[in-house]
Amino acid sequence: MPDARGVGAKGAAALLRKHATLEDALTDGRFAFQADELRLCRRIAAMDATAPLPSLDDQTPTWGQAAALARTWELNRLAERLGELAGAGASGS
Repeated sequence: MPDARGVGAKGAAALLRKHATLEDALTDGRFAFQADELRLCRRIAAMDATAPLPSLDDQTPTWGQAAALARTWELNRLAERLGELAGAGASGS
């Protein structure tokens, strides 16, 4: 999901001190060139079920890669479950 272009962690903190919400920053004229994109990202991040999502091609899950990623994020229980799915796929189950 894209960030506001040209805004790093320090800039984001300063914006939050000045504007209480993303909508306040947009109303003040910030990020006019990507306002719609930022609003959509906010809706997706808030898990708004009515947010329009782009269509994705069907893909076969790569459970082993997902398990490895979960381990790097220290989500060990999730990594275990994904690893089990990887093992089940390898055995044809």
